[in-house]
Amino acid sequence: MPDHWDDFAALYRRTTPRIVRLLTTGRLHGGYGLVASRLLAAGCRDWTPPEQQALGRVWDAWWRSVLHEPPGTDRATEVLETVSVCTGSLSPWLAVWTGTRTGAADRHLEDALTDWLAVQGLADLRFGFYGELAAGPELVTWLLSLEEGRIGAAQLFEVERIAYS
Repeated sequence: MPDHWDDFAALYRRTTPRIVRLLTTGRLHGGYGLVASRLLAAGCRDWTPPEQQALGRVWDAWWRSVLHEPPGTDRATEVLETVSVCTGSLSPWLAVWTGTRTGAADRHLEDALTDWLAVQGLADLRFGFYGELAAGPELVTWLLSLEEGRIGAAQLFEVERIAYS
């Protein structure tokens, strides 16, 4: 917990480059939501503009890279959770996914939907270890906005059922 150290925010800020490097290179397995929550606890949104920009560039490159690679080491859902919690917004990341029309991106979308639909209450889905970001409403709206054929019929039926019930 952050209160185990006298100055958790400073400690986490100093270790962030190493943590992010391990996370984005697949050497830190699991804990994506926890890392994002810890970055929030360390005040990452209030860091200096150069630090925020550097982190933003890493998140952007990582997210785009994951969408172009076949599902494997990094699951798009975990990366999306990390980058959206840290930035406080799903919108820019979902816009990139919408514009990435590759087989890999579409397979990630199918896998993500399988995960999200397995969670009871997609409309109430929250991201972050402590549920800091309400993701469900925006995800449902985004999924319904995707062009026809991007989502399989069975999954689209479930998303529509959730959206309109």
